[in-house]
Amino acid sequence: MFPDSIKEFADGQYVSKMNLDTDDSFEYTILRIKYSEDDYNAELERLSNMGDAKSEVGSGNLIYDDKSYNYPAYIAKDGEDNVYEYVLNNENEREIIYVILSNPIVSEMKEWYEYLKIDRNSYEK
Repeated sequence: MFPDSIKEFADGQYVSKMNLDTDDSFEYTILRIKYSEDDYNAELERLSNMGDAKSEVGSGNLIYDDKSYNYPAYIAKDGEDNVYEYVLNNENEREIIYVILSNPIVSEMKEWYEYLKIDRNSYEK
């Protein structure tokens, strides 16, 4: 789901955090890329070709969702084994945000709330 290459982009940010403490283990990885117009359109095309409107989340195809997040999303995993994997499309900024969460602890991700589900309580175990 992440891009094959990130050689050409206008701006970006990468953050990854992992806590392997046995009681409260979690991990998150977020890659935000601001693309040129052509690269942005090409990446959206790549993502839309990975989708299948008849698929279920977790089937290997991406599901489009424009209601659960602050931005339209392509979802690969939505809580299966407490893993969330999705891509957000910030059209106004030509940014695409790639997100992987494992055992998310919302309080550990306060600066990334914008990229989490609108209903953050849905992440509770």
